[in-house]
Amino acid sequence: MASKGRVRCVVADAGPLHYLVLIGHIGLLPQVFELVLVPETVRDELTQARTPSAVRAWITRRPAWLRIAPTPAIPDDLQLATLDDGERAANRVGGLCAG
Repeated sequence: MASKGRVRCVVADAGPLHYLVLIGHIGLLPQVFELVLVPETVRDELTQARTPSAVRAWITRRPAWLRIAPTPAIPDDLQLATLDDGERAANRVGGLCAG
């Protein structure tokens, strides 16, 4: 755990960010996590034209506690085959929170 009972870092996929913005509770994340990492692929999902405008606006003006991480190369892996691109990228970026 980090200071004030918060977890130092977490990697997020698009879904939780999308819905926390829509229900007006995105502010919960910095209360729990010091840093939220988002792969570029997830950022790209959140800026697509079909994404609600409130979510697109939020990711465009992202807060200081949200960092965009380069999307690493994702090897073919049958265990990850059922995940979408953002979920696979988040899985690979997770190691950046270690340590």
